[in-house]
Amino acid sequence: MSGIDIANSVAIPVNLKINQPISEESERILQKYPQLNTTIENVDIVGNSPKLSTVVITEESLTGELPSEYGETRIVIQARDPHWVWAYWEFSSIERKKLEIELGAFEYAHTQLFLKVFNKSLDYTFEILLPENCDNWYLSLNDSDCDYFVQLCIKIPTTGVKVLATSQTIHLPTDKVSENLAEWVPANPPKEEEKNIELLNESEPKEISKSELKERIEIIDNFELHKVIDSDSKTELPSISSSDELLKR
Repeated sequence: MSGIDIANSVAIPVNLKINQPISEESERILQKYPQLNTTIENVDIVGNSPKLSTVVITEESLTGELPSEYGETRIVIQARDPHWVWAYWEFSSIERKKLEIELGAFEYAHTQLFLKVFNKSLDYTFEILLPENCDNWYLSLNDSDCDYFVQLCIKIPTTGVKVLATSQTIHLPTDKVSENLAEWVPANPPKEEEKNIELLNESEPKEISKSELKERIEIIDNFELHKVIDSDSKTELPSISSSDELLKR
């Protein structure tokens, strides 16, 4: 700090509240995110007196990519199908640093992360060694229709295995066809009311086009003509003179 007496410097707490007017944009963000501290006080030393400046967190800075970690060591598993499970976890940097301080840099460098898979239904386990900086893994499982859970563990050369986190228990579905087959159910026969409705619909008179009516009249005329010719009776039969008379009858 050139030209400044360090002994006379003033330490300003971070949570110092400053009575400064808030802009409309800052007030809008504060109303939208009341749980956030929307101002950060920075201290700039000018001469022997501190100069305070306020930095406003904009709405754009609150959106974007998800954080790389949430500061919690945990593991979660999800079933993909009867033989595959996806596991993802977080080994927080704080827990890593604590373990490194506890073990020492040399021993911590020789530790190994791994997953321990438990099949609760058939009572067996197996382990999967993890590469460095890995945070998710697809687990291939031989047995379906079983309960599973997974532990995130670390192998320490001197003290052995330490469990970092344990997942929830999930049940994988079966990979076989169900043995409970439904019996064949025949189609229900039509009810008596439905039959009556169908018969009623068939008995209702239908509209006949002019061309169809003309064809029917010609058929009737020809039939009456042949009947008169082939008859041996001398009785005079009524004849139809024209189609108009047929329509009247």
